[in-house]
Amino acid sequence: MDDVDPRPARARRLPADVVRERMLSAARGVISQNGLTVGFAHLPMEEYIRLADVPRSSVYRLWSTREEFVADLIGEVFVHDRYAGGDDPEAQELMREVYDRHSDRLGTATGRRAVAWEMIRIGANANLANLRRSVDWSSYNALLACTFSMEEGPAREAVRATAKRIETMLTHRMQVFYQEMLDVFQGSLRPGFTTLQLAHLTAIVIDGLAHRSRLIDGDLDEVITAPGLTGEPVEWHLASWTIRSIVEGMLEPPADDEAAPNAISRAPLV
Repeated sequence: MDDVDPRPARARRLPADVVRERMLSAARGVISQNGLTVGFAHLPMEEYIRLADVPRSSVYRLWSTREEFVADLIGEVFVHDRYAGGDDPEAQELMREVYDRHSDRLGTATGRRAVAWEMIRIGANANLANLRRSVDWSSYNALLACTFSMEEGPAREAVRATAKRIETMLTHRMQVFYQEMLDVFQGSLRPGFTTLQLAHLTAIVIDGLAHRSRLIDGDLDEVITAPGLTGEPVEWHLASWTIRSIVEGMLEPPADDEAAPNAISRAPLV
């Protein structure tokens, strides 16, 4: 009978770029399903090596430490995954529907302001609900939580740079959105206020409520009754009412109601 060597066959050596791509792809797949928790201890290098089907020795030639791998992985996760887009298509579509459905009210300052409040009432609630169930949003907030807990070094700086890039991108998109809303509804901010401040504050409200509602949803899910688009009482969630209050406090009062047949174009809303 032929002798059989019981030792496992030595893994074939792969090019470094193939090893890198397979490892990062395998790890991204795990995170997209389970999210990124606070701390990086749960990121199993050995499991990613198995999933990627690459030689262990090749991996550690590319990344001499776990921290180096984490830094590369974080950059990949937030470039290629869904959250990198930064958009909330569902909330945007709902706001567009409000705008189109009530276009007959856009000829006066009071009507435009009422439509804007209704868009906030509907859109903010949808945005909050989507964040609550988003794995990508959870991963991003875990990234923020970990950023300042890592040891000083190149890995920490790489992770911080990724977090700052994403935060800047998301804030800029919200700033552009608010400027377009001001243009479409012919509004202007009071002196001293900016769309950048508005973007920061409303993001803080939505993020804060989304975080805390996971623990104390009973309190934060309560609704208040306040005038809606037609002046009749409607339900407002805390998120939408708070954002409306912030926006209203920064806006100049609406001008006197005068028909403005040529003032409102069918401007696209982002």
